[in-house]
Amino acid sequence: MTTVLLASLTALPGARTAVGTEANPPVSLDALAGDMGFYYGNLHSHTLYSDGLASPSQAYAWARDVARFDFYAITDHAEELAQIEWEDTGDKADMYNAEGSFLALRGFEWSSPSLGHVNVFGSDDYTGSDVTSTLESLYQWIGARDAPAQFNHPARDTGYFEGFRYYPEVSYDLCLCETGNRDTGNNDLSHYLRYQAALDKGWRLAPTNNQDNHGLASFSNRTVIISPELTQDGLFEALRERRVYSSDDPDIRIAFKLGERWMGSVVENRGETAQFDVAVEDDEDIVSLQLITAGGRVAARRDFDPGEDSRSVTWSPTVEVGIRDYFFLRVIERDENGDDGAGWGEQVAVTSPIWLEREGTNWYLAEGCTAGGFETWILVQNPGSAPADVELTFMTEEGPVSGPSATIPPESRLTWNAGTYVTSFHVSTRVASDQAVVAERAVYWGDRGGGHDSIGATAPAPLWYLAEGCTAGGFETWILVQNPGSAPADVELTFMTEEGPVSGPSATIPPESRLTWNAGTYVTSFHVSTRVASDQAVVAERAVYWNSGEVGHCSLGFSREESAP
Repeated sequence: MTTVLLASLTALPGARTAVGTEANPPVSLDALAGDMGFYYGNLHSHTLYSDGLASPSQAYAWARDVARFDFYAITDHAEELAQIEWEDTGDKADMYNAEGSFLALRGFEWSSPSLGHVNVFGSDDYTGSDVTSTLESLYQWIGARDAPAQFNHPARDTGYFEGFRYYPEVSYDLCLCETGNRDTGNNDLSHYLRYQAALDKGWRLAPTNNQDNHGLASFSNRTVIISPELTQDGLFEALRERRVYSSDDPDIRIAFKLGERWMGSVVENRGETAQFDVAVEDDEDIVSLQLITAGGRVAARRDFDPGEDSRSVTWSPTVEVGIRDYFFLRVIERDENGDDGAGWGEQVAVTSPIWLEREGTNWYLAEGCTAGGFETWILVQNPGSAPADVELTFMTEEGPVSGPSATIPPESRLTWNAGTYVTSFHVSTRVASDQAVVAERAVYWGDRGGGHDSIGATAPAPLWYLAEGCTAGGFETWILVQNPGSAPADVELTFMTEEGPVSGPSATIPPESRLTWNAGTYVTSFHVSTRVASDQAVVAERAVYWNSGEVGHCSLGFSREESAP
């Protein structure tokens, strides 16, 4: 059966086999992992509170003591749950939860016979398809609670989830998709191929491989999270950041990185090539390492001969990168231990992708104002030889506002007045393009008696420095911070003067939003610099005005990839 499976895995529609080069020596798994641990568990199970057999207490005890899971989620069907049963499951989860050794989680499964099933984790309440009867209403419910969620067994019906119609407003929360369920693992391909389809629709999902058990029994498949610690916070952070892989094998260890960025990362400002680092360890021989990209194409692969010692392997393939690409790792190994009950003879693990975006395809412009007599103009140049499809999104203190879309001909420029689409004192802009372009922003005020301009940033970052600033002698200095991401950003400002540092404000910027601070509220000096530190990647600019606001200038800050010390 081995030959049949390998053929099916490497002959997907549109597949192309290529061998990537290795520019640098591969790195060991321990070196790649650093302080990260690998934790094995299950994010899908049922008890007698819906259509299962055991009580929550029996289920958690069995998962901890018999199945030896590191984490275990009870996700009963919401439509069959009573409030008292929901509360009891939460009480039992609290009772069995022991951070550092075993995580007991409570979630629920929203179940629609026509639209599909979705697991939701970490919420204080629950909803069923009898209440939130459409996907849109469910997604709004999830977004309002900021709860991680998972597409379940997507191959049961190809019409599930409206064919994976993409909803960007819930993409941060809906971050998981099963590629294995019960005894249907990655080696079966059915759920795996639906996962691939979801990625190609634009979803940024981590693959999971769950039991969906209704009693006290399990299969060999596991969902694996990569986290520095086995805590609830660590687990939910790993889910959010998609440091997750799906495995038919119960204990395989996999590291898949691009530089310091783990599986699940979105990496902007990439060049034309990228070199990944791969390390895999297990107690069974590895058959093949395959780097998969859009459409199921095999971008690079490394195969191992039957007699080769391949239980601990490394690989550093280099591949060409398109304008917007993703790559994930698929590992095939021999089932020498006989773990797989279906008898395929091989087991497969699938990692979260790493998403890559070429430099110049995203631009971020933190400053902007379209109220109080201000004008803001977005200027986009296409210097290339191909037409560029461009889309603008404005971000205000109230959240995102959809802007215009257009095709810019080769070697041409288009210009948009932001005030046509949004009215606010706090307007940031994101310019997204399918080709490399260049974006600036010009602001005018006082019947165009004053104005300033700045180039945009091609990527957000967690740390920004703004050397200029003055809050004395009639000068005003404003700090403008844009959060273009899908997660809230906790931001802290520190002002630096000739007398030393001065603590500034701290705030949480909602996703796709902007906040603004007047530095003069916190410090009075002719010599004011600013540091903006955030737990998420953001964009910072600084605007200075004088002569009662008649004139001014503005600049993008200097960014660093690492977090603030």
